[in-house]
Amino acid sequence: MKKRSQCAVSLVELLITLVVFSVIIMGIVNIDDFARTQVMRATKRTVLQNELSYAIEHMSKYVQQAAGSVANKAIVKTDEMTFTVNLVEGVRRYQRVGNELRTLIVGQSATQETMARHITQNTFTVPGLENGSQIEIVLTARYNPAAGVSLDNPEMTMRSTLYARSASAS
Repeated sequence: MKKRSQCAVSLVELLITLVVFSVIIMGIVNIDDFARTQVMRATKRTVLQNELSYAIEHMSKYVQQAAGSVANKAIVKTDEMTFTVNLVEGVRRYQRVGNELRTLIVGQSATQETMARHITQNTFTVPGLENGSQIEIVLTARYNPAAGVSLDNPEMTMRSTLYARSASAS
């Protein structure tokens, strides 16, 4: 009688193969999940950074164009949430309303613009200079302003001191 070759796979070999493939698949899935999470976190931080940069750049543009005197200061802080910039063509107001930072040309409500939607804190400080020719700005934003800070809800703070070039002391 001829002997047949035994090519069968035993149950133990099959179980070992399944375990090895399962570990490999779980590793790939975990790496993919980690990468997606990191991309989402980076995207949220980028959104905040772009928003705050735009707001400070916008304010800087108009503060540099401010014109004032001792009687009519170039930059006037009206309250904790608002300051105005006196320009040759009018007055531009920057105001935090809720979690939004808005700007408008006083007297032209149709030109209101929302510059940032994630603001949680702001500080507008006009130092004790007589001519109001500079303002210190601190803006803090959180991706979801209603929720606390976490890895999935980053918070970012930007600060800048802006100077009015054409303010005079006369």
